[in-house]
Amino acid sequence: MRWLVALLFALLPVTAMAQGCGGDPQAAAYLEKATSAIRTQQGLNGLARDPRLAAAAQAHACDMARRGYFSHSGRDGSSVKGRARHAGYRACLIAENIAMGQRNAQAAFADWMKSSGHRRNILLKGVAQIGIGIAPARAGRGPYWVMVLGRPC
Repeated sequence: MRWLVALLFALLPVTAMAQGCGGDPQAAAYLEKATSAIRTQQGLNGLARDPRLAAAAQAHACDMARRGYFSHSGRDGSSVKGRARHAGYRACLIAENIAMGQRNAQAAFADWMKSSGHRRNILLKGVAQIGIGIAPARAGRGPYWVMVLGRPC
């Protein structure tokens, strides 16, 4: 059963694209590379992309865009750890950055790096994997940017 849940979350970005809430693979790749680059500049490990974290991030970005809210808590009360778990990722360490309104990935990353809490997450010791979710602007709000960083158990 767990494999089925993981498969469904792995397919979520494809389903989201079909519903008009697709991610931007080039922007996601930029954020992944920029995060790893700044980490290695600071003497930390780079990060590997994890499809389960990406699915959890994309689901949260799409949910915020679809329902018109901006929060680390899902409308269903979910947390980043719960969303990752539902995507099949068992996290021993997890962090999430969200942003809204930046025109591109470069601006979202720059804003995260200017914020002490977001920067702390990007430079968090012990994380090994990353997932990015991006939802386009909707009803005058957005785009939505979600970064999930984790280390599996």
